[in-house]
Amino acid sequence: MQEPDPNSAVLVCAIPYGDANANVVNGRLPVYDAVHPATDGSLKVLWDSQCLAITFLFNKFDPPVIDGGQIYVPKYQGGVDLYRLVQWEPHANRNQAA
Repeated sequence: MQEPDPNSAVLVCAIPYGDANANVVNGRLPVYDAVHPATDGSLKVLWDSQCLAITFLFNKFDPPVIDGGQIYVPKYQGGVDLYRLVQWEPHANRNQAA
């Protein structure tokens, strides 16, 4: 088993578009670098489903899970979506899916 790198961490957020307490709404999945901030001190975006036009129904009771460089996002209708963490430029090729 490989030891974790103390200089590497990501923060994955599942964010609803709208009031997920009253309605079933689409969600957004941004991934941030939790160790190396952007030049302005904010969290640096590593990947964002919004920039790639990826849509899913937000599941407010099941958070994303990260394991082995993969993100498992529980689907509202059952099952999971799987995303792999790869190098990505947030301002390049915004119209292409990963």
